[in-house]
Amino acid sequence: MDFREDLAERGAALEQCEAAAEAAKAEVAGRTEELQQKERRLQAINAGVADDEGGEAGTAEQLRNEQAMLSELAAVDKNSAMRVKHLAAEAKKQEKEVKKAEKDRAALDGDLAKAQKKLAKSEGALAELKGVYDPEREEALREEESTLAKQRTTLKRRVDAAEAKLGAKLQFEYKDPVRGFDRSKVKGIVADLIHVNDPATATALEVTAGGKLFQVIVDTEATGKQLLQKGKLKKRVTIVPLNKVRGNVLPAAKVRAAQEVGGGADQVKLALSMVGYADELEGAMRHVFGSTLVCLDADTAERVTFDERVKAKCVTMSGDVFDPRGTMSGGSARRSAPILLSLAEAQQLRGELAEVEARLHAVVDELRAMGAHGEQYAQLASDAELHGHQVTLLQDRVGQSKHARLMGELEATRASLEEAQAAGAEARGKLGAVKARVKQLQAEIKNHAKEMEKKKKEGGKLITEAKKALKAAEKSLADVGRDAQTAQLETEQLQVDLDAVGKELGKRTEALETASGKAAALKVQVDEKLEEYKALKGELDAIKQALKDGDKSIRDMSKKRDKVSSRCEKCEVEAKKIENKLKSFDKEQTHLHAQIDMLEKKHAWIPSEKVRSVNGETVVSA
Repeated sequence: MDFREDLAERGAALEQCEAAAEAAKAEVAGRTEELQQKERRLQAINAGVADDEGGEAGTAEQLRNEQAMLSELAAVDKNSAMRVKHLAAEAKKQEKEVKKAEKDRAALDGDLAKAQKKLAKSEGALAELKGVYDPEREEALREEESTLAKQRTTLKRRVDAAEAKLGAKLQFEYKDPVRGFDRSKVKGIVADLIHVNDPATATALEVTAGGKLFQVIVDTEATGKQLLQKGKLKKRVTIVPLNKVRGNVLPAAKVRAAQEVGGGADQVKLALSMVGYADELEGAMRHVFGSTLVCLDADTAERVTFDERVKAKCVTMSGDVFDPRGTMSGGSARRSAPILLSLAEAQQLRGELAEVEARLHAVVDELRAMGAHGEQYAQLASDAELHGHQVTLLQDRVGQSKHARLMGELEATRASLEEAQAAGAEARGKLGAVKARVKQLQAEIKNHAKEMEKKKKEGGKLITEAKKALKAAEKSLADVGRDAQTAQLETEQLQVDLDAVGKELGKRTEALETASGKAAALKVQVDEKLEEYKALKGELDAIKQALKDGDKSIRDMSKKRDKVSSRCEKCEVEAKKIENKLKSFDKEQTHLHAQIDMLEKKHAWIPSEKVRSVNGETVVSA
């Protein structure tokens, strides 16, 4: 602690010496600058420069400059007076010539005023008409009409081409069966009444609907009978009355089961959920799409179709069909686009065509309403252009007339006269001040020699005093430097002694830390051995308990095995009985189909006029 206290005291003393040295250096620098300033001032006095004017010219030089300025201003004043006299006479002469030319100008001014009045009248009429007619609007409408007409022609060709691809299957033509028949009762063909939500599902939905895609939906069975009997239909159609058809939809529980089997809702969907349609067509759409599931691929469709919880017809995205009765159909993909996609394209084109035609009718109506105003605006615009041209020509004639030329020359002369008068006035204003300055400098030159000698003596005295002060400051700086050097050497010696003591203390501290580390390591080893003993003892107890529990589990499992074996034998017997019943049912179904085919061949009227019941819905066929 003694070394550190002594070192701190020496450090403080060293800082004081350094501060004193800096102050002494600053004082020396200040004294040096002061001496240089006094020497420069004495040099200026010896050169004849006034003390209060710094580096500017001497008094004699200033006098010469002012006298030159006085001569220059006198010349300017004289020239300005002569120029003013000449320009005044020229202006009077030009004014007489302008008065002579005013008679010719009066006729031109009258013609110009009349033309400007006609122009203002035409422009005012145009401004009033713009409140009800906009020529820019008409031009924009003309361009839009041309564009819309081209778009309509193009869309018509595309609609005709799209409908030609669909063929006659989607055309349903009929005559009104009774006078005043309400055609809104006939809703249309199924394919034309739906919207496919996802184009990728078009093939699957088309296969799902099959022939039902081209059936005709009407409001009631009475309307259907009227069409069949008196509608003069050109082809055979199946008519679906909305008041009779109900259409079953797969239960939600069965759909969820199918999605679980198929791998999720994105893999299996109800066909009905994949199309859009009007609410009033709900029953008919259930009849067409309600009992079929659409699956992503064949593997998924096969698992779902034959699962005991589902047992429902499935169609893949590529059009393969899986029937729970055991049949499957499919094969190579069709070469042509699905009808539903072609139909969607045609519907979209018809919608675009309708929008274009509606806008075109609106544009034509607006142009027709603007017709009369357009003719009136064109006439007024032509008149305004003609009058404006006349005004321009007359203004050019007025500007190029003799009167205008003479007026321009007169104005230029007047401007030059004003400029010369201003220059003379400015020169006269400065003459007085320059004359006074010349007199003042002449008086100063007379006393110049006496003033210079006095300033030299004062300057020499000030320089002597400044040199003495500089020597004193330099001596003080040398003394402070010696004290600072001594304090620096003492401080460095104390630091060396303190470093030696610190090294010895570090060695002893390191030895103490080594001994403490060894003791801590031994304690850790003891703790580890105790924990290892506890862990091994716990494992041994757990093994003993597990052996006891295992013996009991083996006995319980043997009892369960015997019960399961007995149940399996009973299930095999029951499955054999069900298989025999299914074989008997298939034979009976085959026999009944054969009898139906025989009756239809024997009685030709059965397939042509019949009322079929499908899933509880009545379908009238022609």
